[in-house]
Amino acid sequence: MEVTPAADWLCLMVSPDLLELVSSIYDAAFDPALWSATLVKITDAIGGAQAMMGVHDFKTRSLTAIAPRMDPGHMKSYAEHWGASDILWQRTNSAPVGSILLAEQFVTRDELKRTGIYNEWYRPMRLGASGLGVNLPAANGLPAVCGIKRLAGDDSFNSNEVAIFTALVPHLIRAAEINQRLWDLSLAEAFTQGEIDSRRQGVLVLDACQHIMYGNSIATDLLNPTNGLSVAAGALSTTDKHAADVLGRYVHGCIGAGAIRGGSLTLQRRNKSPLQLLVVPFPRGQRAMNTLWHQSGPPVAIVLIDDPERQAELRRKLLQSRYGLTLTEAHLALEIIKGDGRQAAAWRLGMSLGTARIHLQRIFHKTGAHRQAELVRIIGSLVADHVG
Repeated sequence: MEVTPAADWLCLMVSPDLLELVSSIYDAAFDPALWSATLVKITDAIGGAQAMMGVHDFKTRSLTAIAPRMDPGHMKSYAEHWGASDILWQRTNSAPVGSILLAEQFVTRDELKRTGIYNEWYRPMRLGASGLGVNLPAANGLPAVCGIKRLAGDDSFNSNEVAIFTALVPHLIRAAEINQRLWDLSLAEAFTQGEIDSRRQGVLVLDACQHIMYGNSIATDLLNPTNGLSVAAGALSTTDKHAADVLGRYVHGCIGAGAIRGGSLTLQRRNKSPLQLLVVPFPRGQRAMNTLWHQSGPPVAIVLIDDPERQAELRRKLLQSRYGLTLTEAHLALEIIKGDGRQAAAWRLGMSLGTARIHLQRIFHKTGAHRQAELVRIIGSLVADHVG
């Protein structure tokens, strides 16, 4: 392949057409709905016929892609069948981000033309063996790729066409990073504007393969085997096999593929109260959020995690801060509001009834309550409003 002379390269770098392409890329960085039109522009600029930008997980056969000129049914067949045998994508999968990928450098024309994917998937679209692409950054170790194919019978991409694509690559990479960052921020914002109070529960968002797409600080602090939770290759599971199977069925149901769309799950912990998990479908109206650069699929499930130990600690700290209660007084006050009497409360704390009476009088004084029923109302209301 000829190398573009330095003078021609300089003209290329400042040409109005190239600047327009760069502008389109950054427009798509901030509005993912524009990627289809942008890919068409890039494809036409370098003499291509088809373009696809996507993330393919070979293990799960899941594909998230934008292919503006491709029939959706044909694209679906790639994800479900042909992608597993795509030797070109397999061989370019481990190439560094930003590397220019010429198909001929990874598979010869003769070798590609002997494959099933070429004869059964490429040829119906009249595509040839020539291809040009680049790996782009994405999450979970699954690189995104932007690839452009030529029609059957066309020559390989020439040096000028490769030069145009090469000049666009740094901008494509930056746009991918912007898309991912904006998606993270928009998803996090959805859980801090009253939809789910992230101070009260752990929140995880999962895709169909149980990859964690978002987690608030409470949830991420709980992600360890001592709490019965495990993470392998970015996917959420549990240390208990039965619970892991149940979690998988709940998430699968959130896709709409199962009879049960989510559900609740209890995870036992040693020397601690069990965690309570609630799996619910991710709102369909928000699934259209661009996830191309983040995961191998759209969000499908929200997992809410309640930790009784954390809730109890927050309640105790709130009472100590608001009313100046000692630790023992805060413990007793929280037992009293359970409503089964001071003797039962004293027994659970391992203190005598006389000691409980002394502490209770101090609690009355500090909170301004005069009767036990009034104390229950004051503290119960405070805890419900601030901790949940």
